[in-house]
Amino acid sequence: MEPEIFAFKNKLSELIPAEEMKVWLCKKEGKRRNFIFKLGQEQFSTPQTVAENQEYCLLAQQIDEQLKKDLTAIFNHYLERRCE
Repeated sequence: MEPEIFAFKNKLSELIPAEEMKVWLCKKEGKRRNFIFKLGQEQFSTPQTVAENQEYCLLAQQIDEQLKKDLTAIFNHYLERRCE
């Protein structure tokens, strides 16, 4: 795992309550999305896209609006600069 992604995963693990929600990161390759990692447990709700750029997509289940904003900021901090 690349250093930025590892640091991103560690930061997310501090915020995600494992039993209450699930987030996962995918790498985009054309129309495909390849799974990189997940945190939390599967939830019975529709997945939503929290943040994405040209290379990555962060998805989540059972997430509130404030945490969504926080995750978007963290995503941008760790992964936006990879696409420049």
